[in-house]
Amino acid sequence: IFFLLLFCGIILFVINMKKIIVSVLIIVFVMLGFYFKFYKLKENDDNRKLFDKYLNDYEYKINQEKESLNSKITDIEKEKDGFKENLVNERITFIGDSVMLGAEKVIKKKFKNAYVDAAISRTAWVLNEAVETARSKGKLGDIIVINLGANGDCSLSCKKQVLDKLKNKQIFWLNTTNYDYVNERLDSLAKEYSNLYIIDWKNLSKNHSNYFNSDKIHLTTVGAQEFVETIFNSVYEVNAKKYDEEKKKLQDDYNSKLRNEISFYGDNTLVNNFNYLVDKFDGNRFYKIECSDISELINDEIKNNTLSNKIVLVYDNKCNIKIKANSKVYYYNGDINKVINDIQKNI
Repeated sequence: IFFLLLFCGIILFVINMKKIIVSVLIIVFVMLGFYFKFYKLKENDDNRKLFDKYLNDYEYKINQEKESLNSKITDIEKEKDGFKENLVNERITFIGDSVMLGAEKVIKKKFKNAYVDAAISRTAWVLNEAVETARSKGKLGDIIVINLGANGDCSLSCKKQVLDKLKNKQIFWLNTTNYDYVNERLDSLAKEYSNLYIIDWKNLSKNHSNYFNSDKIHLTTVGAQEFVETIFNSVYEVNAKKYDEEKKKLQDDYNSKLRNEISFYGDNTLVNNFNYLVDKFDGNRFYKIECSDISELINDEIKNNTLSNKIVLVYDNKCNIKIKANSKVYYYNGDINKVINDIQKNI
């Protein structure tokens, strides 16, 4: 009887121990579930805070860069305006025939420091001599305006001889109203010399009979005023273009920098994985945005020429959008490490 009671006691103890063990295991698994859930919630919360801070810092950085860029562009615009204001005080050398001679007083009134060497019946053959005379007198400015050809052209070598010596100067040559062959030669020559600018006086004065005397070559009082204003505008426009090109280069370089950044678009999946992404791709662009809203944002960036060359879409469900650009697009497929590796392979 004793052994029977002992055996029964052991059986009951084992059964109770199994229940206890199962109970303990259940409690452990429940606690682990709560722990991992709490850990994940905390990790997501930390990621959100990290993401928000990153966006604030990135926005500040972009604003600083834009302020710096705009400041440089403003300085260039001021230089451009200053050039126009000071153009009338530039040392400009004028070499011409009787057409320019008829406008000499207007030239000197408009350009305070002008040196004018103009005479009647001159052909283009006098150009070299006139340039050397101006040089010997210390009157050869950085801008030279030529008005020769109405009384006859000189050879190609004659003109090249002078232009080769003036490659560090800006040369403005007014074409003629009476000789098309002279004008054609000038146009051809301008293709060889980047510092030679042809002022198309023939077409600019066309249909303005009040500019000319009866010979349609020499200038009236009105014509002399327009002749000089045309020179002023031509010199300004050429130099203004250089300022505009400088501004454009600054903007293009900045846009290129933005295009070389990687753009990440995503929902909470992006935010929740942010610590992994920012560790590898700090300094790039991140957007928390609904998939349906991406197209509008991308179209704005295409318009502004700032769309990234590499785009990463990080969404719970695949975000299928058509991007009308040459950007490389990466898709999140549930494995953030695979996305990271794919991007790094192509950097």
